[in-house]
Amino acid sequence: MNRKTYASNALLSLVEYRQSDDSALYNNWQDQDTQKGFNGAHAATIEDSRRLAANQRFFAMIRLNSTGDIAGAVGISLPEREADLAIWLFKGYRRQGIGTQAFALAAKYAVEALGITELHAGAYPDNIGSQKMLKRCGFVPNSKGNYPAKHYLTGDDVIELDHIYKPQTQMEYAIKHVTTEREFQDALAFAVSIFGERVKTHTDWRKHMERNEDLLLFAESGGEIVGIVFGRIENDCSLTVGIVAVNERFRNLGLAREMMKLLEERAIKYGVYLITLGAVQTAEGFYAKLGYTGSLLIQSEKHGINELLALNAEYKVRYTNIYDGKVNQVCLKLPEADRLLQSKYEIELPGCHTQMMFWKNI
Repeated sequence: MNRKTYASNALLSLVEYRQSDDSALYNNWQDQDTQKGFNGAHAATIEDSRRLAANQRFFAMIRLNSTGDIAGAVGISLPEREADLAIWLFKGYRRQGIGTQAFALAAKYAVEALGITELHAGAYPDNIGSQKMLKRCGFVPNSKGNYPAKHYLTGDDVIELDHIYKPQTQMEYAIKHVTTEREFQDALAFAVSIFGERVKTHTDWRKHMERNEDLLLFAESGGEIVGIVFGRIENDCSLTVGIVAVNERFRNLGLAREMMKLLEERAIKYGVYLITLGAVQTAEGFYAKLGYTGSLLIQSEKHGINELLALNAEYKVRYTNIYDGKVNQVCLKLPEADRLLQSKYEIELPGCHTQMMFWKNI
């Protein structure tokens, strides 16, 4: 049976809790990192874990859209207490940007759907990662809400730092380009928080910074990076957009469009007249609105060009190529995405990867 979905974004969904989740929640409480983050082992049995889930005004599981995996849970304390948002992220799904996106989505849902006017969240002083996540999600320190506690292992005095959710109603930001190593590292760290660690190894962006730093754009608000668009010149006439990412609080405000337009303007100054990029499914409409034309790129190291061509009986071929001497590529002209064809390739040719690509003459 399908679970009820409370809220979702491109990466994940907040879905209803079921008792079948109890074992995973209990196992998560046995993890030392979880106990450290919450300053205690709050579930000695599966029944304890079940009671903790029930003892919330809102409790939802975090489900990844791409795989259906349950990656953790979020919860908001009961009405008789101040509304406090917490997250339990399962081992194996941490440090991939999942927690930040789930927490931001839950905070937005709490305010917009549940009508909570004052939302809190806590973090201990030694948990720098949680403090950074809270800041990225729109929480600010609330010293009036700090309270003393005892360390669950040592008994030492500790302070839980309270934060309160204050999303910006008027999103002010400045678009810049990378000029220092710190800005470069911060921009990549932001991309990793959205897409995961694969961003770091996707391309050697540092050499592009040395050559064309003004094509590595980022948007900053309140000292925090809230969006990036990284472009790289491939040859004398074309530019590839490698990363496009925007903080969830700044989406649907025109920020990505503004950065893409600036990148195009700067590309023209370099003599570039063709821009290409790959797109996740949820962004395909965005690029079409910017005047980009879609194509389907089919790639495989296991299957030859002729095998890739054989499954297509409907669309014209834009080009074929062998990338880096080992990746066979076929690019098809499509007026719009064809999910059935993409599924056909990936099922009938295991190891084959498909993605909608977009290009634009400028």
